[in-house]
This record gives sequence, structure tokens and C-alpha cells, in this order.
Amino acid sequence: MKKVLYYILLGCMLVAGLSACTDEPLMDGGGEIPEGETTLSAVINFKPFGEALTGKSRSAGNAIKTIDNLCVLFYADEGEGENKVQKLVNCQYYDANGFTVKDEPRTDTPSTSDKEHQAETSTPQATISGLVIPYGRYYVYVVANMGDLNENYSEAIQTPEGLKNIQLTWKYTPKESTSTPGDETETATKDETASGDETEKVKTNNQMFGYFTIQKEGESVSTSRPSDFDAPLLTIDKSVSTLHAWIRRAASKVTIAYDATNLRDNIRIYLKSVRIKDIPKKCLLGAENFVTDGSYPSSKLLDGETIDYTNGEQNYEKWPYLRKGDIYGLGNTTKEIDVEKQKKAHHAEDVEALYFYENMQGEGVAGTASDKRQDVTGSNKVISYPNGNTPPDGTEDTEPSKTGFKDAKPYGTYIEVEAYYYNGNAGDIGYGKIIYRFMLGKDDHLDYNAERNYHYKLTLRFNGNANDVDWHIDYEEEEPEIYLPNPYYISYLYNHGMTFPLKINTGGKTIEKVTAEITDNRWAPRNPGSFSYWSAMDLEGKNLWNGFLSLHKTVDTHLSLPAGETRYTIESNKSYYESEPKRGERTYIIPENLSVGTSYKNKGEGEKVEPDDEYTVTKEDENTFHLEVPMYTRAKQLIKGTAYTGNNPYIAYQRSAKVKFTVWFENQENAIDTLQKEIEIIQARRIVNPKGVYRSYDNKASFHAVLKVLGGEEQTGFVSLKSDGSWKAYVVAGDKNLVSLKPGSEDATLKDGVVYGRTDSYMDFHINFNPTVSVLEDESKYAIVRVEYNNYTCQHLIFIRRGYAPDDLLPGGAKWHTTNMVTETQEAATPLEEGSLFKFGNWDQPIAASNNVNPTTKGNYWINVKPDNFVAPGSTPLTLATSREATWSNITSQKSNGSGFGTESKVATVEDYAVLYKSNVIEQGYGVLYGDDATETLEDLNQVYGVDKVKGHGMRGCFVYNRDMTLGYTHSGKNVFFPIGASGYGHRKAKEDGMLRYSCGRTGYFLTNNEGTVSTPPSNGMYAGVGIDAAPLFYDLYMRPGAIYWAKERHTDIDFNEGGASTDGNNIVGWDFNYFTFDFYPIVPSNVWKTANNSEVENGSDACFIRCVDR
Repeated sequence: MKKVLYYILLGCMLVAGLSACTDEPLMDGGGEIPEGETTLSAVINFKPFGEALTGKSRSAGNAIKTIDNLCVLFYADEGEGENKVQKLVNCQYYDANGFTVKDEPRTDTPSTSDKEHQAETSTPQATISGLVIPYGRYYVYVVANMGDLNENYSEAIQTPEGLKNIQLTWKYTPKESTSTPGDETETATKDETASGDETEKVKTNNQMFGYFTIQKEGESVSTSRPSDFDAPLLTIDKSVSTLHAWIRRAASKVTIAYDATNLRDNIRIYLKSVRIKDIPKKCLLGAENFVTDGSYPSSKLLDGETIDYTNGEQNYEKWPYLRKGDIYGLGNTTKEIDVEKQKKAHHAEDVEALYFYENMQGEGVAGTASDKRQDVTGSNKVISYPNGNTPPDGTEDTEPSKTGFKDAKPYGTYIEVEAYYYNGNAGDIGYGKIIYRFMLGKDDHLDYNAERNYHYKLTLRFNGNANDVDWHIDYEEEEPEIYLPNPYYISYLYNHGMTFPLKINTGGKTIEKVTAEITDNRWAPRNPGSFSYWSAMDLEGKNLWNGFLSLHKTVDTHLSLPAGETRYTIESNKSYYESEPKRGERTYIIPENLSVGTSYKNKGEGEKVEPDDEYTVTKEDENTFHLEVPMYTRAKQLIKGTAYTGNNPYIAYQRSAKVKFTVWFENQENAIDTLQKEIEIIQARRIVNPKGVYRSYDNKASFHAVLKVLGGEEQTGFVSLKSDGSWKAYVVAGDKNLVSLKPGSEDATLKDGVVYGRTDSYMDFHINFNPTVSVLEDESKYAIVRVEYNNYTCQHLIFIRRGYAPDDLLPGGAKWHTTNMVTETQEAATPLEEGSLFKFGNWDQPIAASNNVNPTTKGNYWINVKPDNFVAPGSTPLTLATSREATWSNITSQKSNGSGFGTESKVATVEDYAVLYKSNVIEQGYGVLYGDDATETLEDLNQVYGVDKVKGHGMRGCFVYNRDMTLGYTHSGKNVFFPIGASGYGHRKAKEDGMLRYSCGRTGYFLTNNEGTVSTPPSNGMYAGVGIDAAPLFYDLYMRPGAIYWAKERHTDIDFNEGGASTDGNNIVGWDFNYFTFDFYPIVPSNVWKTANNSEVENGSDACFIRCVDR
């Protein structure tokens, strides 16, 4: 087992306790004392806790803050010279009825000598009236909360020394001991504890001790802390009317806060508990409590109270945790933003605390084992006593390396924090139970005096990897072992990669190779809840070729049905998946001659491996290797007709895969000499809100972007998404001066134009259009903002455009208009407006967008959609964009082989779409666009999708963009948006009498019964004998969103017969935009005419959108 010692920087703020002064006696002690007696008032003030070292405990912060009973003891000198002694002459006991108590405000007035401060704003003040005492000279002491000392300690109180040396016993029984094996501590036994709950027991440890001084008439009460425990000699005669005493508790308390301001990103420290340990079992009532070898056996040290942060949860992921920037404690910080104010609130006087008896251990010696610093030289580089964290094993410790345990203060009191540590950063992977320890005292260097009546304010500050050389930490790693972050994320986008880090501790063995194998690869939603999908094909460990994950880089955007195959099957994607380079398995070689501190890169064997598909091996030391291995999402369309995709189609759900890593040790490839671990790779849920921000040429209004997702398919509102790890946003393509970004919250910072967000924070930033960038009315400018999140393993793109002038996406190509057609001569006012639906070749009867409204299924929302929710217009007239009306049957269309929309029109041709489809630099992104009136990301479903048609709403659609980011490339980032309509259906079907529906051929669940519960495979066709099992993502295609755009005219000589998709002999009339499966593909007459055979008949076409171009 390898002992890895991490150390953490503890910030301990020492605010000096109360000032120390002595009281002046009324008289100098000379002269005769007349006979007689006097009646006095005695005022006893409860000394506020002093501050030092600046949980949920079972004891409140004010648990030891009451005066229940008092004893006032008068001592006088007897004898002369060396024989002079102090003897008790009077002891008066007062129960709660014998004095009055009020809460007295305490003013913080530190002296100039030590600058100590009060840690309490008020404490009780007890006043005894009618205290009768003969005139004389006395030493007067007061004891609180110990009952009648005459009864319980009659012998001990006969002298001041006997009184001061009364031993107190700590009363507390923890539920369990967490003493480290070999650490000779124990817990209090039952006969040493009070009955009742733990808070009540701690309250019984409230013994207090002090002495009186004389308060002169008109003189204010001193607030100075007594410098010792010895009462001054007072002369009491008729001139004295009031005595004053400050009393101090024998106990102190500590509150704990945590500061992760300077922690690195992608590190989490899950807090389990904090305990105070090795507290004295005994304490002297009125003398410094020195716990030393010989005078006080270590067996009398106790485990004190515990702060339990878990709330009974065993799963560490449900414990409170710290990430970069967090401040954590038990104080109320709901109204505090300032970091220092937050920390102060966590140390407020009423915050629950851990209590303990005084334990004076003196000071250490700088540069030795008794120096609290782990690098005692002060350079903070090397641990001076690397085994100093290891407790003795119960036997005599003769190892010099262990002399640093507890900083060579074996009887000192310390704080122990138990946590679960997780570091997901490449090169520093680590996780497991971790324990932090700190020795109490009044500084973080040499002082080990846990003095009575102090409030120790301990703030644990984490820097960097939380392993700076200062805090004692125990953290053990098994050897040999593989350390992998689990789970790990990959982008929802297709053809995207991430680098997966792992660490191997060899335990001295020689590694021959490391292998990875995908053991589970799902196409289906992860944790779908009640969401209905074709779960019969969601099979663990089966049909891996249909999943989203690949261990090798994929460059193809769409795959074709293998040669010779004439129908779709469950295994249609298998041959490509298993061909070289195999997508589901990979081997990583560890070079024998790799030197410590060096790295090795390799892409593996095979001609088909992409040149940048590399993994990296780094040797940290002789037994430790770090690997960084790439993983990828697959093609946008695996095979078109199977609907499988590397892009996550689900807005509300993640997808999951599993990868098994095996380490093989040299020449012994068997189960005994291999190490295996399986991890989960989670594909992030698809983000569509926001996906684009457009502005007209003269609009420079900023936009507040917050990445949002749906919590479920049936939800009516989006919610902000947190990054599981750090994130950043920056302009990646296009005109990088067009916009600038700035943080949207205090969880992010700006550096060199990049917004950096901390772990587990919302992806919140502003997109500001640069006011100095000029855009003319006849031009457009572009940018693409990339957001990397989940520890930079996932990506999201936001498309930016300013200016709506027609523009080409490829050099010399068609200049695409930015708006759809409303009539033959009128375009929509903005890119967000869907325009009209036209039957083929008919400019005269455009169906207005106002008709394209779904019947609501729940409230005002189109959710929980079933097949019978769709309604055809029937005989209900449809409003035309020409201010007329017509029923569906009275709207005419041409034949598919007709002249289309006219030879002189600017309607985009099939060739225009085909150029984009076939280009290797043109891609598509699907999501929500916000336009000129929008200033922020919306949440309500209808507003996001543009259903309510109010200002600032969004619109779903497809962004077609140029992804080439080559420096200086003039078309980098250019994009154009194709809306699918506010209803989500940019298509009316002739087969269903003008019904508003995207799907061309599906009116119910795909190849199943009407309820979608029983598969009914067809006997012929592309899905013969298999049915829905070959394409489960088509299960509910009948209700999925998308749009169809007409081409100018039918085209017959472009080959698009890919992936087994029929094109009627290359008979193409339009273009298909599938918002769910990301299809960007030609549409054929049989899909958009009433029947497959009547496309040559007039008035039988569907109604679709139209987009124009300039040439």
C-alpha cells in the first residue's frame, strides 16, 4: 500500500483575545482596620470568550453561557514572615434565588498590549445584594456552577491553592470513538457523564472561576482579562460598597469554517465530519491546565464532540461539498455576498461549536518537529516529517520519522476533519477517504496553548489541488490500482471528442499494455422516468454498434447501408462499428524505456486511424503512469433509415455508455495479473436554449445567455444547467471583434476575452455586440461562441449574426436569404418568423402562419402528445397570407414534374441545398434562435418556441453553418437559420387532409399498435421482419418536430441514394429538416404527395416552407 501524504493550507485567523491588565487595590494595605462589619454588593461578570484562530455540533454556540449558582470565598493571611499562609475565613453559597442575572452588552476594547478581541457581544452579569462581611483584608474568589463547595470540597477549599487545584471532569459521551488505531485516547465513561442529551451534558462543563477587585465609586468596570489566577489583597471597610469580579470558563470552544476560494477547478471535497480530539479529561478549576507526560497519562485524553455533516446519508455525493470559490460553515450567510463577511458569519457567537477543557502545551521550536508547518524550513516545498501523520501503532515508537506526529506534542488537542476527496484533473486524478488534522493553539506556527475561555475560529483554506504543504493529511492509495474519474462526460454533439484521464499505480510491476473495451453503449435515454420510448431495445451490453460512443475518431457525418444489404436490421451498423479501426476496443502501449517525467504519444496501428487520434502516456515516477485517452461521439446519422445518431436527440435526458479498462502486466496475461475497472461515460443532454442570437445590421443590443435544459419531456419550462466541473465561453469562429463576452454572475471571471466559470456553476454570461463594429444594410457579419463545460469535456455552440442581407456560406455559392417567404413577393419580417406554407408551385394561396397552431394537450402547452391529438382542418377555412380564406381541398398544387415556382423565381434549387449537404465544411446545428427583441434566455416552453408570438420570443430551427475556423478564412462562422415553425411542424400533409404534422408517413407509433406497446413488423419493405427494433428512435416520429422546404422545381439527376433511402430514381422536390434525428436530406415526391402514385396529378401535394437565394 502506498501512503500518499497530501497537505493543505489552513488559514487560521488569530484575533487577539481580551486585553490583560491588573486591578489597582483601593488601599495599599497599611494602617489599622476598624472593628465592625459591612454590607456589600458583589457584581460578577461573565468574561466574554476571547477570540483566537481566526460544524454541526450537538452543542449550540451559547451552550456554556449561564450562571446557575455561586460561591464567594474569603481568604485572609495567618502567621508572619515565612509562616504566613492564606486560610479560608468565609464561604458563602448562593443558589439561583440568591442573586439576580441580566444580560450585559460587552464593548470590545482591546488593550494596546496584545490586541485581543472579545468574541461575544453580551454575557450574563450576576449581582449579589446583602453580602455581609467583617471589616478586614481579604483575598476574595468566586466560583460558578459547582454547587456548594462547603459540602462537596470542604477540605480542598481551605486554602486558595487547594481551591484552584480542584480537578474538574469533562462530562460527555460521544456516540462512537473515531480514535485512530494506536492513538491512546478514550471516551468518558457513563459514571463521568451527565444524563440527558449531548447538549445538556456539555452544558454541565460550565465551571467558572474568578476573583474580586474593588470598584471605586464613579469608576467604570475594567474589561481587561486577568493575567493570572491570584486574587489581590483587598481592604474592606466602610468606604467599600461594591466588589467586582470577572469569571472565566474552564472550557473553550472552536467553530470551523471552510474556504475554497483558491481551490483548483474540478476538485470536490465532500465533508463527512469534524471532531475535536485529545481533549483533557481533567482540568484544574483555577490554575493553568498543563497536560504533560508523567503528570497526566495519555489515557486521560478524550475524543470530544463531532460535527456530522452527512445527515445520515452514506453516499458521499449527498454530503455537503466544497468546490472552487465556496465558503462553507454553519452560520447564516443567506444575505452575505462578501467572502470575509461570510466567514465571519460562520464564526458568530451563536454558531454551533465544539467545546473542550483548557490544554496548555506551550510553544514549539521553529524548524523542528514541533513546528506546525509541514515544511519546517518555511519554503513550503518538502514535507520535513513525511511519516509524521502516521499515529504510533501502540508499541514504543522508536522511528525518528514519526517524531513529527501531532507536531511532537503528543498531549495536544487537535481538530480532525474527515472527508471524501475527488480530483478530476488530468495528471492529478485521485479520490478516496481523506483526513485533515490541525493542532489547536493561538497561531498556525508554534503556539499549542488551547487556553480556557477562548473562542477558536478555525478556517480551513484550500489552495490549488488541496495538497499544499501545511495541513496534516492522511490519504491512502492502494497498489497496484487504477484511478479513473467516474462518471465522465462527453458532448451531446456528434463527431466530438474528449480526453479521458486515468492514473495507474503499478506497485512495482511492469505494464505491458492497457486496453479499453466498450461494454455498454446506449442509444436510449438515461434515467427516463415515466417517459415512453421503445424500451424493448434498450438492452444492457447489447447491440453496441447502435450506441453513441467510439474509442476512435469518426469523421463521417452520415453512414450508408452496407453494400448488398437491401433492408434495415438490428445489425445494420455492426460491420462499420467492428471494422478497422474498431470503434469499441483499443489498445494503449506503455513504452519500456519511458523516462520519469516524460510523455509518449501514439495513435496506434492501422491506416484508417485518423492522424490526430492520439493517446498520451506520462511517467510520473517509477510506479506511477498517467494516460490521456481520447473518446468520441459518433456520426450524426449512423445509417439514415435506422435513425441512430451520435448526437443526443433528447433535450431532457442524457445517454450512457460503459468502458472497461484493463491493465496487463508483462508476460502474465491472466486474471490474477490484470487490473480492471469499468466506468460510465455520460453523453450530456442536448442543449437547444439558446442556440443562436441574431441582430439586424443596426442593432447592437446585448444578450444575456444562460444555458438551459428541460427537466423532462413533459415539462413546460426550461431550467438553468450547472456545469459538472469548470466551464468557459469564448468566440471560436467568425469575426472575433463582432461580439465580446462578460460574466453573468460572480461564479465566473473574464480573462483575455474568455469567460471562465467555476465548478458546478450555471453557464451564465453576456454576449455584447461591439458598438464600434460597423455593419452596412447590405452586409452581414458572423461569429460562433463555443461553451465548453463539464470540465471542458462537452461543447455547445451559439451562432451569432448581425445583419440580414443575403449571403453565401461557401465562396462563390448561392447567397441565402435569411427569411422565409410569406407570399410570392413578400418575405417574413425577421429570421424567426416561419412565413407561409405553400402547396407545390402555388404562389397564389399561401397558408398563413397564424393557422399553424397545435391544439393544446395540457393547459396551454403541447406536451404528452398522443396520435389522436392531431386534428385536420377539414372544412374549416384556412386564412391565407393574401387576406383571403380557403379550405384545404380548395388550395391547388402542380404536379411534381410541373414548372414548380417559376423559372424566374429565386426559390432555392435542389442543387443549392445539395452543395451544402456535400460540403465537408458545412454542418448543421439545431436549437432555438433569439432575435432583435430578445435580451435574455427564456424559460417558459411557449415563449422559447415562439408559440405566443410576443416580442423577445424564440424559435426552433436548424442553423446551417460553415465550421471552417482557419485563421483568415472569409467564410468562417457564416450561418443561416431555417425555422421549423412555432408549432414545431413546418409541414401540412395532403394524406391527412392538410393536418399540421412534420412526419411524412407516420400517423401513430412506428410499426407498432395504436398504443405503441406491441411491435408489428411488416412482411416486406425496408423494415421487413424487424420493424421498430431496427429503428427505435422512430418510435414516436409521428409527433417529433421538423420542417420541409420546397425546392424551386423537381430535380432528377443528383445521386442521393445513400443509406438505403429511396429517392424515386433521384426525383427530388425539396429538403427535409428533422429536428429530432438531425436529418438534413432531400425529400422525394412520394413523401410529400397524397399517394406515392399521384405525384403526377394536380392538387395532391403537401404544403411546405420556401426559402430563396440570390445568384
